[in-house]
Amino acid sequence: MKPELYHIAKRITRFLKKELSPVEEEQLNVWLEADESNRKLMDSFKGATSLADLSYMRSLSTDKAWDIQQRARKRKRRLRALYYSLPVAASVLLLYFIGLFQPRTDTYTESNMVFLKGGVDILPGSSKATLKLSDGSTVQLGDTHGDIREKNGVHIKTDNERLNYESAQPAVEPLYHTLIVPKGGMYSITLSDGTSVVMNSMSELVFPVAFSGDRREVQLKGEAYFDVAPNVKAPFFVQVGGTNIEVLGTKFNVNTFKHLKATLVDGAIKLSTKNEQQLLKPGEEASFQNGKFKVAKADVYKAIAWKNGEFYFHDDDLNVIMDQLANWYDVQVAYEGPVDFSEQYSGSISRQEKLSQALEMLAFASGAKFNIDAGNSTISVSYKQPYKTLKSQ
Repeated sequence: MKPELYHIAKRITRFLKKELSPVEEEQLNVWLEADESNRKLMDSFKGATSLADLSYMRSLSTDKAWDIQQRARKRKRRLRALYYSLPVAASVLLLYFIGLFQPRTDTYTESNMVFLKGGVDILPGSSKATLKLSDGSTVQLGDTHGDIREKNGVHIKTDNERLNYESAQPAVEPLYHTLIVPKGGMYSITLSDGTSVVMNSMSELVFPVAFSGDRREVQLKGEAYFDVAPNVKAPFFVQVGGTNIEVLGTKFNVNTFKHLKATLVDGAIKLSTKNEQQLLKPGEEASFQNGKFKVAKADVYKAIAWKNGEFYFHDDDLNVIMDQLANWYDVQVAYEGPVDFSEQYSGSISRQEKLSQALEMLAFASGAKFNIDAGNSTISVSYKQPYKTLKSQ
């Protein structure tokens, strides 16, 4: 896969400023050799060496970009297509970054589509969580290293990204812990049987310090990815509200934010309620709505992209996209004026980007304008032109 155009634009800008590191130079060369049109685009910018030339080109970029967006609004936007397929889009995005040649006193980003109040950006989420022990006391995780001691003498190993219970031994009386991951957080845990769980923002997992007997059982709210250690003598169960997910040894994702959705990557799982049962095969997903299971072919890449450090959208509207960004960057979203949520977008954004950088990519495809207020942890969304005007074009 070619490097994302957003980052290529930055590297070309750094090349023009003669600030490329050896690694960036190698990445840029890979992109140049991948397609002749890439090299032609690069050559066109080599000719604009003076600040006057670059400033002039940049002054043309906003109108050109807007014209591109108006022509594109009649068809479904695809972020990845914009990143990789349109030389004109590549040129426009690069021109946004030309502003890096000049000192800027305002608090807009280079595209003038994302405004930073007070010039302050919002960093991406990180590994953080709260562990609630059996006696009700809590431990803040994220910067913690070493052991956590339970009242029965059990030691739980921890670093800044993962809890490890593998050394825990069953107690006479079962002890339960709760792992709580807030907005803007993500955390992993290895349970006592070797099962690995990666938890997304706004999620909770209740689990025993050590499994015992012929049944392994945990309770989940939110979203988590499970890689279950096989044990035919002790099936693994995930309780999600009124639904039981039975596992023998498999990899799957469970999302309960709007309704239950289970996506099977490998192995087999059986979902059961009081009145319904459904067996899943790899590559399938089951959603539970209105008292019924609905099974469909899964977009596995999309379902687990969050675990792999990526926002991945496929035919998603602005509301769905902004909900995911809000959870990871721990912000509230406000829409100013009419917004057409029927528009759909596809593409990917790294979860390690600052919020402004993630929104730059979305603004480039949607025509939306974003105001970031880091002090109040809010994003306001509006459009450069009234919504009716956009719809008429």
